[in-house]
Amino acid sequence: MGLSHRFDETVIALRRIMHWKFDEKLFYKKRNETKFKMPEHVYFQTTREKIEPNLEFDRRLFAWLEKRFDSLVKLLGDDFEEEVKMYQRLNYLYQQDDPNFKGNLKKVQSKYKWAS
Repeated sequence: MGLSHRFDETVIALRRIMHWKFDEKLFYKKRNETKFKMPEHVYFQTTREKIEPNLEFDRRLFAWLEKRFDSLVKLLGDDFEEEVKMYQRLNYLYQQDDPNFKGNLKKVQSKYKWAS
């Protein structure tokens, strides 16, 4: 179970649950990102009024999933957030094709128990 707006947390949760290594295979590059998002005020009010009643179950499902995911994060330990932040910093370097990525990854692997 994962939530798209919490993608990095989902990757790290899966890494811990599945016992994946904290290595280069864990990182990703964004592809096909939307360059232009239409402002919300552009949508017609009548369209929004038609859709709104049908969203109740979507909202309830989303709230349930987010609550479950928050519970999972708590179970994964106190250092989970630290690992997510480190992963995000390294993934930024990876996405930029930064030549320092591999060296920084090795430093993290040697410094942190969860990364070894």
